[in-house]
Amino acid sequence: MASKIKLIASDLDGTLLTSDKKIPPALADGISGLIKRGVIFVPATGRPLGSIPKDVFDIKGIKYVISSNGAAVKNIQTGIEIIRTCLNADIGLSIIENTRNKEIMAELFSEGIAYTEKRFIECVDKYAVSAAHMEYVLSTRKPIDDSADFIRRNSCRIENINLIFKDKNLRAEFKNHLSARKDISVTSSSPNNIEITSSSATKGRALKLLCEKLSVKPCEVMAFGDNGNDEDMLGFAGVGVATANGEEHIKKLADYVTLSCDEGGVLHAVNKFMDMFI
Repeated sequence: MASKIKLIASDLDGTLLTSDKKIPPALADGISGLIKRGVIFVPATGRPLGSIPKDVFDIKGIKYVISSNGAAVKNIQTGIEIIRTCLNADIGLSIIENTRNKEIMAELFSEGIAYTEKRFIECVDKYAVSAAHMEYVLSTRKPIDDSADFIRRNSCRIENINLIFKDKNLRAEFKNHLSARKDISVTSSSPNNIEITSSSATKGRALKLLCEKLSVKPCEVMAFGDNGNDEDMLGFAGVGVATANGEEHIKKLADYVTLSCDEGGVLHAVNKFMDMFI
């Protein structure tokens, strides 16, 4: 007999959220119904906690959130931080130094808040991949004067560095260089960014540690995702589900490919596998 699913972990952008960064009412109702049945629903996102849309928190019963690509896990009902794995300050400074004088927008995630230099906010349209993305950045990023100075002043509090590129070739060059390092975890959630965390901070590792705390086995987990930063999370879960709009290698990794995020892919898969839930 197949294991019953006790926990669902879901990426947000490109997965749970539509292209305009919303959760359809039917999907919110479906998640609420699962939570009432006893299923643990865990948003797992590359976003810092403070940049998660209100739509997510409006779903009653959500208790745990994985944010900043696994650098932080928090019980949002109690406010207790379960995991926080920060990037070494010297590593962060070296990465920022390498972006100097290049058209690379750097964002720093610290204690659930996203920061970026004022000069990037003033020209965010150059880096945004869509109108929704530009609105997201403008509404959630706090301006700072200098990224290196911010890292020095918050040396033990940097969860994630997000680099956004205009030039795809420059992005590929940076990604190849950074991916060769063993002291960081390098991934991405869109075609124009690179996300850097501590080598021990990934969504998959955070999900594993949370499941151990909750006495949930991997075979009792269903995970949803669409992009590179979801890869180890889908690999950990007993059932990995990719959205149709996801990257090809994520769809090949998944046990099941559902509809796109704009077609209600998460709800479609939940309904398809309803008999598997507790």
